[in-house]
Amino acid sequence: MALLAKYYEKKRLMDNLSKELKALEDNDGLKKEIKFKDEMLALLKKHDLAFEDAFKVLATEDPSLTTVAGGRKSNQHKGKPRPLQTFKNPHTGEVVETRGANHKTLKGWRAEHGADTVRQWRQD
Repeated sequence: MALLAKYYEKKRLMDNLSKELKALEDNDGLKKEIKFKDEMLALLKKHDLAFEDAFKVLATEDPSLTTVAGGRKSNQHKGKPRPLQTFKNPHTGEVVETRGANHKTLKGWRAEHGADTVRQWRQD
């Protein structure tokens, strides 16, 4: 009987999804988006352009589109890398080299000795 119950549950879910799909298909907004997509694809095909190439062409007018075309910004930094900083704990003699302030050991030192004190440990 468990199999029969599972069958009816799936059938009920399928009927609900079918109703939701029908409502979406009747939605004017969805119809407009589908029409737009089809026209865009036809235009790309007509001009023998790839999707990415079209965004590159559009980005010459609006540079903000480059992030849309790529999906997300690259992780490459455009500027100079941060300078290497060296800190030496006078109590333990431990040396930490880091390019940022988020270093685990530095955080521990700051919690124990205070940020101003740790700042003074910086080696130049």
